[in-house]
Amino acid sequence: MEFLKRHGFNAIRFLFNHDSVLGDAMLEAPNEKVYGVGAPWEAPELAHYSYLDMFLKLAQVAAEHGILVMIAAHRLRADAWPGDGLWFDAATPEVRVKTSWEKVAAKLCPQWNVFAADLQNEPHAASWGKGDPGTDWGQAAERLGNQVLSSCSRWMIMVEGVGYSPGAPGMDSGGAGIWWGENLAGVHKQPVRLSDPTKLVYSPHTYGPAVYEQWYFKDATFPANMASIWSARFAFIAQQQLAPVVIGEMGGFYDTPGNPSGHDPQMRDKTWQDWAIAFMAEHEIGLFYFALNPNSTEHPDVAKASTRALKAPKKFTKPSIQTEWRPKSPVQTEGHNLDDVLDDDDFDVSEI
Repeated sequence: MEFLKRHGFNAIRFLFNHDSVLGDAMLEAPNEKVYGVGAPWEAPELAHYSYLDMFLKLAQVAAEHGILVMIAAHRLRADAWPGDGLWFDAATPEVRVKTSWEKVAAKLCPQWNVFAADLQNEPHAASWGKGDPGTDWGQAAERLGNQVLSSCSRWMIMVEGVGYSPGAPGMDSGGAGIWWGENLAGVHKQPVRLSDPTKLVYSPHTYGPAVYEQWYFKDATFPANMASIWSARFAFIAQQQLAPVVIGEMGGFYDTPGNPSGHDPQMRDKTWQDWAIAFMAEHEIGLFYFALNPNSTEHPDVAKASTRALKAPKKFTKPSIQTEWRPKSPVQTEGHNLDDVLDDDDFDVSEI
């Protein structure tokens, strides 16, 4: 938290899985087969905490540093990724998902700096506005969002997009290069209608060429071609002032000639990120930057920023951006103990 405060981040995104919430899981001691007999807890102050109490403690520490918290449903179970790509499965039907959110809200709503609930991470196998109630994420987001608001009326409700199959009307081509969670085109036909519309925030996920070389990153007009792509997928919501938009995940390797990571020798991701930050500033789109922890294989380690990749957040410190708009920072966690959290999950950092 000291790192986040020192570098100007203002929010953190914690990831959880429903199964651990529903099972009242306790944090497990370090795996002695992996870390040795008598291995100490990485965070001794969390020893013997329950899963939900861990998040409360983390939120309380964040509050001491002036950092807001978003709580995000990242998986149905700790080992279920990508799973079925929906917000439920046979073992965890929607009614159980609602119960999980009730428990999360009961624990965290009283904590003042927990401000938002991200309903489901990247429901890539869901549809939106295509007439299938069984897979329609737009309708499900209404049900889940209203359930959360009934338990915590002050929280912002973050709704991610879907993928490309089955996708949304006019945005369902496998060759389009649509990221999981990026596709909010269904809002044209079927916007999410919450019991309190002022609490709705659309929250797409999107990435650049360092994560995967989509065809449009190779186009001769890149990055100028990106504006129409983003506008068609999610930015139209902000451009038409339909609702707030906060990108829930975005990141990549911000290589420069004097600061190479080896992941992006052509520095195309830097080009993309420079364009993206300027676009978001122009259209007042917020951002959660991914990721904070040091072991993410396809995203930069923002926590190493003080030595290298803060030259990653320093990508946000061009004078025109630093003075007028700066991204702020969220984190994510999941698993039963902090060793598992750091081994298996990424942390989000962002400014809102």
